[in-house]
Amino acid sequence: MAEEEKKLARVVKNVFKEVACSHISPFFYSLITLHLKKKLADDPYEVALRKPASFYSELEKTLSGGVEVFIYMLAMKLVEEYNVDVSPRELLTLLREESEEAKQKLKEIWVKAASEAEKKLY
Repeated sequence: MAEEEKKLARVVKNVFKEVACSHISPFFYSLITLHLKKKLADDPYEVALRKPASFYSELEKTLSGGVEVFIYMLAMKLVEEYNVDVSPRELLTLLREESEEAKQKLKEIWVKAASEAEKKLY
């Protein structure tokens, strides 16, 4: 994975972690990350960039009906703290799709989040 993609994977991980820890618990974050890593046989946040539908599928299997609520919280975090223009429904649809177009739109979302995260540092 290229350096830029590794950077974006860290952003995905950080946003996921912020949502999981603040709305559920740090233990949940650790548990879900380990579980996804085992099921995906790779860093789950890198998979979220390369194969978002695979990431979502495993997340859905793990969280069952709670996955939509979690994606809603993720979208709200992106909107409120990272100034990303995405609705919960749009984020859910993009994660479920296996198209290159959906993958590219998701990448744009994470690039915007990364840009906003950098601004917070300065």
